[in-house]
Amino acid sequence: MKTLTRLGSAPEALAVVLVRNLPHYVEKGRLDEEAVARDMQVSTANVLRIVDTSQLLSRDVPALLALRDSTLTEAVLAPYVMDGPDYVPRLVDVLTENLPEHISRHRKGSIRVAAVAGALGYHAETLRKAFRRNRIFGHYVTPLCNLPGSTLTPEKLAPYVRTE
Repeated sequence: MKTLTRLGSAPEALAVVLVRNLPHYVEKGRLDEEAVARDMQVSTANVLRIVDTSQLLSRDVPALLALRDSTLTEAVLAPYVMDGPDYVPRLVDVLTENLPEHISRHRKGSIRVAAVAGALGYHAETLRKAFRRNRIFGHYVTPLCNLPGSTLTPEKLAPYVRTE
């Protein structure tokens, strides 16, 4: 079996980064999206989208940096800024781009998680959790690369492999 070399590391889920760096907005280990939205002066839906997708726009960065007791920096947020030069695509985006036979017809541009999980022999919820964390276990790499129509390679998946 080919050994994966780390070409860099994809960032962890943005929700985890926000919880760690915005202590004033954390209740019982969870981010209070409503309080963040109120202080950023944006809608709660905007904050929920940021948290759910682990993506933000450059216009959101100054507002996040200005939040009370924030330890966020531009460097910490750079991999999540979709319109920035240091953006690192999410694992689900890499899979969507490289697994054309597993794209949903109902939700254009999204991966059919249940179909991929079934083809791999894993539970769909296990795969959904991996997507939310933006990390997969090393034993997922070869099966994902071997799926019908896959253009994935171990090198494309290397940044997303869990090392802990």
